Amino acid sequence: MLSTSRHWQRALKWIQANKWDLAEGELLYLLKKGEIADPAIQDALGYTLLMQGEYYLCEKVLISICKHPKRSFWVNHKIADALRGQHQLAKSALWYQKSLLDGSNHPLTYRNLIQVLWEINQQQAMQFLESWFISNGSTGPWLEGTQMAADLIPDIVLCSWLHDKKISTPFQKQRLLRHCCYELNIEKCHEIIIENSAEPWAIEFKARLNYLSLNNIKS
Repeated sequence: MLSTSRHWQRALKWIQANKWDLAEGELLYLLKKGEIADPAIQDALGYTLLMQGEYYLCEKVLISICKHPKRSFWVNHKIADALRGQHQLAKSALWYQKSLLDGSNHPLTYRNLIQVLWEINQQQAMQFLESWFISNGSTGPWLEGTQMAADLIPDIVLCSWLHDKKISTPFQKQRLLRHCCYELNIEKCHEIIIENSAEPWAIEFKARLNYLSLNNIKS
């Protein structure tokens, strides 16, 4: 039984300590010994390889259990991560979607899928976002993952979409406000400031606009 294996317990200890190479050794021993058949071994081994940047090996290890009936959604998620590390973004996006179909309810799956799609097909990313918003409303892991992606994506489009849906974070509102200011879209600046008039950052930004005599400039 896997849970009673000393090598498995040591592997888990090394994983918790971020000692990936030591965990890898324990897991390889379990696989080569072959006494315990459990996809959790390959799952954990794939994770240790992923964390060491061994993306190709990670992919190969996890592919072997991607159809196992006892797999977790993390298997497909980590395959997607490995493909992303190999710059195979289209394939990576497909595997993140498989993870969602496997039942992933973790924000990281949503975040990573949006990030990958943003690089290869922004229109498809927006289609996913609209679909999730219609299906799930303004709550859930899809929103948390999307907000995380918006903080990491360089352009302002996703922040703007979240703002229009009234589901952006204070950080994203401030980011959008600064962007509008640099584009001299003062009308949009005023809109954001009025919506958040009680927030200290909005009060400060309004004072800054007044000081720069930008309060009457039209977009």
